[in-house]
Amino acid sequence: MNLEVRIGTTGAVNDWDFWVYPSEVSLQQGDVYVTDSLDAKALERLSQGGKVLITAAGKVSYGKDIVQQFTPVFWNTSWFKMRPLILSA
Repeated sequence: MNLEVRIGTTGAVNDWDFWVYPSEVSLQQGDVYVTDSLDAKALERLSQGGKVLITAAGKVSYGKDIVQQFTPVFWNTSWFKMRPLILSA
């Protein structure tokens, strides 16, 4: 859906795109078992050749064990494959 606004005969025009979604969506997971952890039921389904979707978003946290401060680009952990450095306490 696109909304276009014009101001009289001035030639001034602007438009915006909008995406309209239904108020309710029916979720049909079919034969997929949806869980947020690798529980016993998920393991059972997998051992029988079934399908499992693990949605662990928000449950996994990395980097909270070290409080970081400003680090120069030179000490980028992607370059040196090391733990993040801390410049100050």
